[in-house]
Amino acid sequence: MQIIKTTYHTKIIVFSAAILAISAFLLSGIIGGLLYQTAFEEKQEDLMETAQSQARLIEAVARFDAKYSTQDVAGGAPATTLDQIIDAHKHYNRFGETGEFTLARREGDQIVFFLSHRHFELGNPQPVPWYSHLAEPMRQALQGKSGTLVGFDYRGEVVLAAYEPVSVLNLGIVAKIDLAEIRAPFIRTGLIAMGITCLILVVGVFAFIRLVNPIIIRMTESETRLQAILDNAPLTIYLKDIDGRYLLTNKHYQSVFHCDPTGKRKTDHDIFPKTSAEAFIANDKKVIDSKSVQELEEVVPHNDGLHTYIAVKFPLYNAKGEIDAVCGIATDITARKQAEAALQENEERFRILFEDAPDAIFLADPKSGKIFDANPAASQLLLKPREEIIGLHQSQLHPPRMAGLSKQAFIEHSQLALDTKKTTLVEHTVLRSDGHDIPVEILAHVIYIQGKPVVQSVFRDMSERKQADEKLRLSEERFRKIFEDGPIGMAIVDLEHQLVKVNAAFCQMLGYTEPELVGTTIATITYPEDMPKNRELIKRAIKGEISSYQMEKRYIRKDGQLVWVNLAVSLFHDKNGELLYLLAKVEDITASKQTEEALRNSEECYRRVIETTSEGYWLINQQADIIEANQSLCDMLGYNQAEMLSKKPFDLVDEENLKIFHAQISKRASTPHRSYEITLKHKNGCNVFTNFSATTINHENAASVISFAFVTDITERKRAEKTLLEKTAFIDSILRSSINMAITATDLDFRITYFNPIAEKIFGYQAEEVIGQSLIDIHTKEKVDHARFERAIEIVKREGEYRYSFKQEKPGKIRYLESRISGIRDKNNKLVGFLRVSNDVTERKYAEKALQDSEDRLRTVADFTYNWEYWIDPNGNPLYMSPSCERITGYSKDEFQRNPKLLSAIIYPDDFATFIRLHKNRVLENHELCFTEFRIITRSGEVRWIAHVCQPVFGNDGRWLGRRASNRDITESKKAEKALQDTNRFLEKIMNSTTNAIFVLDLEEQFMTINPAGSKMSGYVIDELIGQPFSIVFAPDIFPQIKELFFKAAFYGEAVSQYETEIIRKEGGKAIITLSIAPMLEDGKIVSVVGTAEDITERKQAEEAFKHSQQRYENLVHSIDGVVWEADAKTFQFTFVSKQAKSVLGYPIEDWLNHPTFWVDHIHPEDQEWAPAFCLEATLKKQDHDFEYRMMTADNQTIWLRVLVSVIVENEQPVKLCGVMLDITQWKQAEQALKENQQNLQTIFNSTTNAFIITNL
Repeated sequence: MQIIKTTYHTKIIVFSAAILAISAFLLSGIIGGLLYQTAFEEKQEDLMETAQSQARLIEAVARFDAKYSTQDVAGGAPATTLDQIIDAHKHYNRFGETGEFTLARREGDQIVFFLSHRHFELGNPQPVPWYSHLAEPMRQALQGKSGTLVGFDYRGEVVLAAYEPVSVLNLGIVAKIDLAEIRAPFIRTGLIAMGITCLILVVGVFAFIRLVNPIIIRMTESETRLQAILDNAPLTIYLKDIDGRYLLTNKHYQSVFHCDPTGKRKTDHDIFPKTSAEAFIANDKKVIDSKSVQELEEVVPHNDGLHTYIAVKFPLYNAKGEIDAVCGIATDITARKQAEAALQENEERFRILFEDAPDAIFLADPKSGKIFDANPAASQLLLKPREEIIGLHQSQLHPPRMAGLSKQAFIEHSQLALDTKKTTLVEHTVLRSDGHDIPVEILAHVIYIQGKPVVQSVFRDMSERKQADEKLRLSEERFRKIFEDGPIGMAIVDLEHQLVKVNAAFCQMLGYTEPELVGTTIATITYPEDMPKNRELIKRAIKGEISSYQMEKRYIRKDGQLVWVNLAVSLFHDKNGELLYLLAKVEDITASKQTEEALRNSEECYRRVIETTSEGYWLINQQADIIEANQSLCDMLGYNQAEMLSKKPFDLVDEENLKIFHAQISKRASTPHRSYEITLKHKNGCNVFTNFSATTINHENAASVISFAFVTDITERKRAEKTLLEKTAFIDSILRSSINMAITATDLDFRITYFNPIAEKIFGYQAEEVIGQSLIDIHTKEKVDHARFERAIEIVKREGEYRYSFKQEKPGKIRYLESRISGIRDKNNKLVGFLRVSNDVTERKYAEKALQDSEDRLRTVADFTYNWEYWIDPNGNPLYMSPSCERITGYSKDEFQRNPKLLSAIIYPDDFATFIRLHKNRVLENHELCFTEFRIITRSGEVRWIAHVCQPVFGNDGRWLGRRASNRDITESKKAEKALQDTNRFLEKIMNSTTNAIFVLDLEEQFMTINPAGSKMSGYVIDELIGQPFSIVFAPDIFPQIKELFFKAAFYGEAVSQYETEIIRKEGGKAIITLSIAPMLEDGKIVSVVGTAEDITERKQAEEAFKHSQQRYENLVHSIDGVVWEADAKTFQFTFVSKQAKSVLGYPIEDWLNHPTFWVDHIHPEDQEWAPAFCLEATLKKQDHDFEYRMMTADNQTIWLRVLVSVIVENEQPVKLCGVMLDITQWKQAEQALKENQQNLQTIFNSTTNAFIITNL
């Protein structure tokens, strides 16, 4: 046998042998002790039973002698009995070696023994003093006590004694045996067991060495190999205790970090920077907390920078199953991480380029041609989702008519790209899902994905480029047409100022032919005064200072006439930005210039009119300063020009008219043209009544707003009577209409000689366009009946004027015009032309139509109104009766109009007098609004309630036009009122009879009403609470929460239900209530808050008592050293288990309760049949029972349980089982160990060749 060479392993064997010896001796001692205790208790019971039976026997004899004895002896019957007992015990065969009975009596301070004792050669022992330590058992018996003890007998020997009093004779009896006699056989057995144990130990150690030595040798070899593996492994391996101190590191760890941390039991803080160390410690804690293997990435600082490790960490357990170390195996994956990062970055770049590319990209297998990926742009190009594209052959992207060519082209291009590694560019067409062909440019090349060649095809949509090419061609064509055929002159000028090309309009404008103009300089045809500015602009354009320019200039026509033009010049450059030529667009504005001149003349004319007109005129700025005023206005108000210009309009009015000024100024933005009357103050203080026609002018490029007004003195009109008023109104009408009148004047040939600005606005022509044209031509354009115009002219010539109306239709606008044509005569009354004055009456027409529509709508509304409306004239006849009268009364409106008295006839008789009195007093006599309610009798005889509103009607002149009435059927409302009254009475009855408090609070939180139950609950009389704040019944610290609930109900309409709180009763006591409050609405508005309260004080007290009782019960249940449970008597499904269930079997409480067959499923297989059957049989018999069986724990261990079961019976049927499970595994194991030990001893005895002799001492 190979001998163990190391001291360490020798120590292991010695230590193991010592443990084995100690265990054997302890086991022998425990078994001997258990056997001794069992024998001791049996002997104790025997002695007690003997003493008690002897005592009862003696008492029976004493009672018999006392009743039937006839002997006449000293002492009487007791003495006779005592003699018999002493005589009987002389021949009693004592038990054991030292067992005997003693019988004694207390005589004074001594204990006197009566029976002969074996220790005194069958003589009586000497008396023993009462207070001596001897004869302790007899002393207990003579004191009337019964029991057993270990103590000194009358000899001073230690005995096990049972003592019992014999009360009839005042004696005590003791049955005793020496303790040494009980112990003797166990001492002998113990010595034998120790001898056998020593023999077993010798054999066991020898066998242990034979068995364990090879194992230790293999362990040593394994440790050597393991150490070699650790030291040569390219991994970082380490072992730390739970405090983070290093216990073990391999050579790779030491070489990487240039230290061995195990020598000084270093921690991570001693080796690494703080951040890294804390991260490592946190990961170790994660392993310890989870009690599982963790794979973690850790960043570790090296001399050359940070390295990334993948660390596998796992816990190591000690013999107690506790974690005492953490082992880590780490692999440096820095290079792999860098490669992965680079690969991921490349893939991310490729994916971004692929996904975000504006062109469609398809990835296809070069052999099969099947597409396996496509980017979003591909889906957008084909109008197909990516899922539909993947799987298609690339040739299927093209129209079916090209399928064959497309497939062959793909094969050729793919092969070419594979062979040459070059890209190919082709133009093709793809078929979109909506059926449209899309031209594309395809760029195909080969890329490699995971080492495999892939054809990447980039499809660029050429639709826009094709469209752009087409647009360019069309644009060039349009430019050519615009240039050549355009209505304005155009010319191309080179950098030498020479005309390169001109269009027909330019030639026509200047009277030259194209060959005559091409090649000439612009100076040749430009008016000399305009050339310097023109030349300067061209110079700046050539230098690049400006990109275009515009100017007004004059050309010299071929015939010498000047032509005014608006010249706009654009610059054209090549792709390098070099200026090529100038394009001049020339618009003839000669007529416009002439018009401007005419306008200046016209303005001068108007200026003279303003200065010479009899009407006042002023011009005011934004600050309301008068900046201009004509002489007429100065004369009107009595001021000179200087005085007038120093004032503001507000200085010329009193307080009342100042308001008119402010009101009109406020309208400047919304109403540019305003006409109103205002009274000005003359310099002498007199009132000057004026009519203002004011206009606001907003200058787009000016910061200020100016207004002008024509002021007409209407003082005389104001003072005049009706005639003067009518005349003034007529003049005012003319003045106002003149502002909106379109005036057209023609000569006798109907050529237009005058066309005012209002005519321009109404007819849509500029004066320059129509002056000189024939009115007949304009009529033709406007599609006016010229024959009617000729008839009008004949009437004018014959009668002096002709009036007519017509509708003018323009795109997006319709106007209605009233026109008057009259002749223009010279001073000799000779007809020299015609004048047409047209007035825009569109608004009036629309107003008339709106009025008509309004009347129609009002009548429709009245006819279809739900209420019964009518109008009675002053004579009592119906002017109008709405159709609703038939719905309400059963009579039609025609019947009411034929019979005016029908209105009064249908009034209910009891209400008739009141109705007539109210109408007479309020409506007919006082002309007041009348409201009343009355009943009517319908055609069918039904009585209905009517809400009646009647008011007098007056005309604009104050004349009484009768009365208008509205009748509303309120029958259902009246019924509802009655129902409401009934409900209120019912609610009042409920409030008075309910035991819950019901109350109503106003929005000021004050009691409006409260029922008797609320009064009783609060302790206040009802009158004491009405008008008091709600807070009166709440403690100050509680009321803020109650106030918040009230606020939500009163102002947000939120109801609160069953809110539990506390109130303070009037006498100071407290009551717990549940409070519910809700808003009360009237016409949709919250008017008050209603609440109910239930006194739950007694219920809360009962709940609290029950809670304490329940808690006591639970504490009792959970303190029992066993599983308390309840289960269904039929299914055995648990309905309750105490929390000890998890600690006993290891299963969560939820498993016990949620699985119907949990108990049966977890019974040990050997007990799974009989245990449930036994329990079921006892349950059906309604018998309480207990039994022992085995169950399987969550970790698949077997435990022994003793179950005590009570059967709960209801209606003669078992309904529930209650019981306790007690874990008796240890007792069963001890019992099994004792049994096995006895079998082992027996086996040793039977099998050994040595002789064993067991004798007593």
